[in-house]
Amino acid sequence: MEEAPDRPLFIAGPGSGKTTCLAHRIFKLILVDGIPPNGVLVTSFTVKAAESSGPGSIGWGFQFLDLLEEDAQLSEDDRARISRLDLNQVVTGRIDSICEQVLRLHRDPGVIRLI
Repeated sequence: MEEAPDRPLFIAGPGSGKTTCLAHRIFKLILVDGIPPNGVLVTSFTVKAAESSGPGSIGWGFQFLDLLEEDAQLSEDDRARISRLDLNQVVTGRIDSICEQVLRLHRDPGVIRLI
């Protein structure tokens, strides 16, 4: 078995399309794989990354959905399903803030949990 190199295999600098690639992956999960938007979780470690991968980065997806709704090649069922999709339901944010939100939502009433 070959050992892994001691250096990064890929380097994706600014403007290389990381956010676009992520948005396309989100659209594939929702439109092709049938994952509901609220079943998609996009996390990051920094505020800057969270802002770039948040709703703004998938905002142009609404235009894409509008085009799909008008596509005569799609069945009526597919167009109806697409019209019900809400990309704002995709959960995005820093991993620490998402974890905090989950803990707050799922704690026992009246119980303060310190971590």
